[in-house]
Amino acid sequence: MNKFRELSREKKRRTLFFIFWLLAGISMVIIGISALLNKEKTINAASDFLGICSIITGIVTIFIRLYQLRTQGKYLFSLDGLIWITAGILFLNTGILSRLGRLVYIIGGILIIIEGIRTAIAAIKAREERSWLIPRIICSVILTATGIVFITNAEKIFRSLTVLFIGIYFIVHGVNIISDCIGRAKYLHNFRNLED
Repeated sequence: MNKFRELSREKKRRTLFFIFWLLAGISMVIIGISALLNKEKTINAASDFLGICSIITGIVTIFIRLYQLRTQGKYLFSLDGLIWITAGILFLNTGILSRLGRLVYIIGGILIIIEGIRTAIAAIKAREERSWLIPRIICSVILTATGIVFITNAEKIFRSLTVLFIGIYFIVHGVNIISDCIGRAKYLHNFRNLED
């Protein structure tokens, strides 16, 4: 503690910045691990975050439109601000995010099933190419089965992948910050040894 007090103002600032940066990295790793362990809370937090960002965007957009009215004497009528605020309110209801995610995977599943059926029809039409018939039929069965899995487990897949992405994102960035801090600390330590 006494050594810290003896440092110059600039070195104190750098040291505090370094400590806060290191704590941010450790916090990000903890948040990432917590996200992977608490699926429901992660989805709720992601939904709330999107809701707050959307509402802020909507309010800023409305202020921009009012500023245009004051400076240019005309209001460029647009519903974008209200749409952002409405989307934000919907996202704050966590059920909406899950429903949207499920809908995306259901649509994806339908498209994969259609591709599976199209592959099967193409294989049957070109059955004179016997060497390709069985692989194409197998491919079409796999595609159709994958599409059915996507449709029947759309919400589970969405939740699992969202939580996995958020968890990995925070862990990777946290580890990156920590390794950067350790690298800087080693560099400064070696540099001081050279000065001595």
